[in-house]
Amino acid sequence: MPAAIDALISAAPGALDTLNELAAALGDDPAFAATVTSALAAKAPLASPALTGTPTAPTAAPGTVSTQIANTAFVRAAIDALISAAPGALDTLNELAAALGDDPAFAATVTNALAAKAPLASPALTGVPTAPTAAVGTATTQIANAAFVKGEVAGADRRARSAMRGAGEQVSLTSNVFQMLAGATSIVAPGGRVTGIAIPAGQTGASSFVTPRIPLSADVAARLAGYTVRLVATADLTADFLTEHPVWGAARIDMQGGAVLLSAGELESESVEGTVYRRSVLYKMTGTEAQIGLVLQIATGSAPGSVSHQINLRSLTYQVAQDATDTTVSAADLAAVLAAEREAGRVVGVSTLSSLGLQAPATVSPGAGSVQSALTAAKGRPNALALIQLGAGTFFERSIQAAAGHVEIRGQGQHRTIIDGSQPDNAPAGDVEANSTLDLHKDLVVYRDFTAIMRNGRYVLHLDDHVADARVVLKNVTLRHDGNVAAGWVSQHALGHGSWSGTQLQLEDCHLIGPRAALQFHNNVGSGAGQTHPSGVEVQRCQLVARNANAFAVLVQPLGSGVQDYMRLLGCSITGNILIDASQWHRSDSHQPAHRSAEIKVSGSGNSPAVVQVIDPSRALRIDSLTTGAGSTVQIGGSAAAILFGARQHGRNGATGVAGFRYGDIDIGSTPVGPAANVSVSLGARLGNRTAAPVYLEITLDGTMRTVTFNGNHSASSNATIISQINAVISGLGIASEYAAGLRIRPTFADEEAVLLNDSGTHIRWMAPLAFDGNRRKVRIMTAADPFTAFAGLCWEPEGIWPGEHGRVKCRGWVSRQDLIDAGVENGAPAVAYGEWYVPYGSSGMLDANSAPTAYTDGILQVVRVDAGLPATWTALELRGTR
Repeated sequence: MPAAIDALISAAPGALDTLNELAAALGDDPAFAATVTSALAAKAPLASPALTGTPTAPTAAPGTVSTQIANTAFVRAAIDALISAAPGALDTLNELAAALGDDPAFAATVTNALAAKAPLASPALTGVPTAPTAAVGTATTQIANAAFVKGEVAGADRRARSAMRGAGEQVSLTSNVFQMLAGATSIVAPGGRVTGIAIPAGQTGASSFVTPRIPLSADVAARLAGYTVRLVATADLTADFLTEHPVWGAARIDMQGGAVLLSAGELESESVEGTVYRRSVLYKMTGTEAQIGLVLQIATGSAPGSVSHQINLRSLTYQVAQDATDTTVSAADLAAVLAAEREAGRVVGVSTLSSLGLQAPATVSPGAGSVQSALTAAKGRPNALALIQLGAGTFFERSIQAAAGHVEIRGQGQHRTIIDGSQPDNAPAGDVEANSTLDLHKDLVVYRDFTAIMRNGRYVLHLDDHVADARVVLKNVTLRHDGNVAAGWVSQHALGHGSWSGTQLQLEDCHLIGPRAALQFHNNVGSGAGQTHPSGVEVQRCQLVARNANAFAVLVQPLGSGVQDYMRLLGCSITGNILIDASQWHRSDSHQPAHRSAEIKVSGSGNSPAVVQVIDPSRALRIDSLTTGAGSTVQIGGSAAAILFGARQHGRNGATGVAGFRYGDIDIGSTPVGPAANVSVSLGARLGNRTAAPVYLEITLDGTMRTVTFNGNHSASSNATIISQINAVISGLGIASEYAAGLRIRPTFADEEAVLLNDSGTHIRWMAPLAFDGNRRKVRIMTAADPFTAFAGLCWEPEGIWPGEHGRVKCRGWVSRQDLIDAGVENGAPAVAYGEWYVPYGSSGMLDANSAPTAYTDGILQVVRVDAGLPATWTALELRGTR
């Protein structure tokens, strides 16, 4: 037994070697294992415990860095120390990251960005920097951006220009309005103009007045619309005048329609300095004023004067006081503009530089810049030209042009500044055709004081930019085309000008030399109905030289602008012929006149003589009566009249020596028209196919009517066929023909012709030689019995001069032999030769070549120029009249 118990106890400690002690150790809990297991389940493990509730731990010392548990007090203290004084919006990492733009390379990003920024001190900005627009009128250190500068410059320029519109002392130019009452009398200046009021002693002069006025053109008044002007009247007074005779005054405005505004404006000031009275009134312009004035009137309450008194006008002036935005125009603005205008107001009535906001002149020297680069940088505008000053020497440039005009190109003189655009003799044909030395024709361009040259090119100066209302001025310029060796362009002209609606070309004191033409002028068709305003060329005191034989000093080419364009030649030296060439007609619409050559009117005076030639293939349908006298008449009607004659007919009834006739206003010639010369205007083309819709031409000759019926397909019929059909119907009464009205168009040179009266009782026809008839104002057909001293000239009227009417007589200058041939006045005479004389022949007034020159020492027409190898049409005949 004991052994068994000792084995059971074994090595148990004495305090636990009995069942009672073990029960006590187990808490006398018979379910101790379950109790312990349950209790352990409610405890946290040592490894990664998942505590619940609100577990606590001792607070570690600040700064502890170990595996000791950090309770919330330790963490809060650590975070508070980290945040320190950071603001609430930046006390988390997320907030800080967001503040850094979530950029992990924020420092590098900022460093790179700062490298692209300007320093505060003297930044060197590039690109297109911007800044806020300062308020109008700001004058501080705030940056002025382009918008602010533009506004201020525009305001200053506007105020300056508005000031110029009335600047300076504008004195009354018209008779003053006046009335003398209550014993007052007028003070009359030399010339009869009333300038003041005299009031004798004892008289009141009450209500007497004198009103000086300043006239305004419609253009000036319109430009001043909305502006306030200051009217200032000054007058000399006798001592104490205002004490006894107070003066009242207001503006008087005479409107363009005749209405008069009295008591207008408002008094600005009234003063007396010594004996000089000054009264200033402000008036806002409407733009329709014809005259502006200021009334000086003696007040109605004026008392009788103790002595005689006078008030006598000195002047009336006006200036712009405020612009249209009621901005005051300062004296400084006015003075600046006046100084600039006095300095720069030279060419064609506009400023060229130095005015407010305008660029300074550009100076270019050969080898140190180019004309083209200066043009590209030029910033001219309508009221101010950009000046490009060329130095002495030669500029080797061509195709000089610019996107805008309003420039002046000025050299040092025709022999000092040269622009040479020549190309080599082997230049490609495309370059020859495309390139001219100068090719600038925009808005307003002034060329002066240089020479331009071209060889192997189109023109020296090419003006054909299709810019409406452009103006080009040449002064003291030489344009010399040295001809083309290279192929590509035949029309080698010194100046080739194609006008557009309203364009103007002006040449003064220039020298133009060209192989084919010195000066070429053609108009243009334009779009739609054509041009809207006439264009013109005016040439004064110029040398126009055709370099080659069979060439032209002046070449005029109407192309179909639809308006009356013009060319004026004044005091020019002309070497070569003047050719009016209407052979190219670019219109393909209904505008097809029967005298194309008349579309550009050529006139002038004081020129050296030149042969005028006309090429005009346009024709009109003409009907002549076979009788002469007052009863010779032609009338055209019927449904075919408008088709074959147009909306208008030309013609006259007959007279002694001439038959009645009518011809149409439209071209019925056989030469096609249009840009491609493929539009037929012939009689057959105009009639077309009339098989289904016949038309009728009613021709009344001397009171007898004949009707021509067109009821077939005439589309392919020639003019000869149609005219034969008409003549078959009117046979014995009249004759139909094609009439070349345009071939009789001639320039009007005032000093080479006269307008004289045909008082002879018989008709004088085209190109007939004329004698004075009793005095130098009348002419008649010259006969063989007339002395040569009676010769007056040749009839220059295309249809002749009717009895009792005045007409053009060519009395000086040159006449082409072709004119004589076309008029049928040579009557089969032999060919002319150098030195041969023409003399009047018979009562019919014909001219004939003299076969025995020695018998006529006082001939009328002498051959003075025969160009070898040229057709007879180029022979020039000089008029040797006695006038």
